[in-house]
Amino acid sequence: MPVTIEQLREIIAKAEITEKAPAVFDPAIPLRQQGIDSLDMATFVFFIETELDLSIPHKEYKRLTTLDEIATALTENRAEWASKK
Repeated sequence: MPVTIEQLREIIAKAEITEKAPAVFDPAIPLRQQGIDSLDMATFVFFIETELDLSIPHKEYKRLTTLDEIATALTENRAEWASKK
């Protein structure tokens, strides 16, 4: 099942990393250019992993810069990144 931009926006809201409404984030613009700093991004990734029960490899973090890229990467790698419990 694909990860949607709307799901990611809901996770942004849960992570409380910004006072901006999640709907204002442009999916094609890097999150850093929209006010999300590296600490916010780390928190966002933690919430993504928790909400979707995934473990995103650290080597992937640098390529996850926009909501579009994050949604695509999560959709394409969901089975591989699924938490093994």
